[in-house]
Amino acid sequence: MRLKMGRKDVTFLLFIFGIALFLRLTFIDTTYVIWDEAVYLLHGKLFGGEEIGYEEISLRPPLISLFLAIIWKLSPQNYLVYSKVFLAFFNSLIVFPVYYLGKLFDERVARFSSSLIAIFPLSILHSRYVLTDHPACVLGLMSFILMYYGTKNQNPVHIYASALFLSLAVLMKFTNLLIWVLILPLVLELIRRKKIKEIFFFIFIFFMGMLPYILFNYLKFGNPFYTFIKASHVISEGDKSELSFLVYLFNDSLGTGFVLFSFLGILIFMKEKIFNRQLSPYERKYNLILIYASLTLFVYSSSIVFRNVAKPPTIPWEVERFFLLLVSFLVCFISYFFVEFGKYFKLDRPIFFIIFSFFILFSFSFLITQYQRCYTPQIEFEQGLRYVTKEMGLYLNTTNIPEVVCIGNCPPIAFYSNKKIHVVYSEKEFLESPIEYKIAFFRCNDSSLKIIKEICKGESCAYLYKKLNIPNSPFG
Repeated sequence: MRLKMGRKDVTFLLFIFGIALFLRLTFIDTTYVIWDEAVYLLHGKLFGGEEIGYEEISLRPPLISLFLAIIWKLSPQNYLVYSKVFLAFFNSLIVFPVYYLGKLFDERVARFSSSLIAIFPLSILHSRYVLTDHPACVLGLMSFILMYYGTKNQNPVHIYASALFLSLAVLMKFTNLLIWVLILPLVLELIRRKKIKEIFFFIFIFFMGMLPYILFNYLKFGNPFYTFIKASHVISEGDKSELSFLVYLFNDSLGTGFVLFSFLGILIFMKEKIFNRQLSPYERKYNLILIYASLTLFVYSSSIVFRNVAKPPTIPWEVERFFLLLVSFLVCFISYFFVEFGKYFKLDRPIFFIIFSFFILFSFSFLITQYQRCYTPQIEFEQGLRYVTKEMGLYLNTTNIPEVVCIGNCPPIAFYSNKKIHVVYSEKEFLESPIEYKIAFFRCNDSSLKIIKEICKGESCAYLYKKLNIPNSPFG
């Protein structure tokens, strides 16, 4: 089991990468940027030396915005388009770590898994956003795989490369600190072997990768871990979600057919790769690590559903971005099922092909809605909210209003308007703010406010208010 590939493998992976990239770039969507996208794009402009109207530097990881800053400096006129293209390219690289993850099962599983993730709607959808979730999955998965191969094959270079990828993964998305939990058995194995040098350099490289950001935190906020602590509230605050919602999310992420086959794949894997008495304790131990990692990701992904993360009522599938790492593992178990079931049931090749084709068509039939979701323009979701948000931002951009106070879906307003936006989270703060102009997504029954602009579509409206009795305003 090595990381090296032959020419046929390279050719195959480049072909699959091309398919993945094509599916992620097809009908590239710049109709709208959601809240998190707006923040990262604004941070990219900020890191590129531009003044911006809104920032969340104290909450957000820096790596994606550092990449975006380069794009901004190279082509500010095509900033959004090129940012989408870059993320589509970067996220298409998922086929490589999934290939190597599948190779831990079997060479055929490696090929099937990388092919499946290339065309899987959950990966396609989240590859098309300017967000951290999918690129963090690519980096985090590479860190785990390099540590796994490096420990099992006793290759220090792979272990050190894992540390570098881990630091990048955390800088891409803070919750990738979870990778430390995934690699814990591998670290313990190094300790058992008394590989002190490897452990020392792994920690050292990880720390050096994080050091510039730790120093930034210290210089800007007076605490080297300020952003990590402040951002941790996302996964520390509880939320009232039903168990049925969790079931819906897993079913929506994988489709009913693939949920079934992933479960069967795990059972077959357990039988063949763990409880098989012909296996050496050494092989059994490393196979158990794959089950441990999958179970850990399942617990983490499930717990996120009951945390205070964004779950908009009309797009509940948005939270599935936290399932990407788990789905990468489940894709391998699905592939393992498809590879093994013919042998397991002793099927002839023609019968195997017929049943295989039926299973594949059956599984993908449950994902038609998810594929439609991938290529639906983003502005069409949330019952008009996104339309009115963008239109209000563009309208504000045409005025000489210097700043507004905003409550609701505000970061996209900042992105489209290029104005100073003060975001508040309560109606009391909104009404008491001394700022003359205010934007809300509800009608205020306050005599001190006058509606200057109203934009409505579907079930949503955006209102620009002017505080009365303030002289020298742009609207007189």
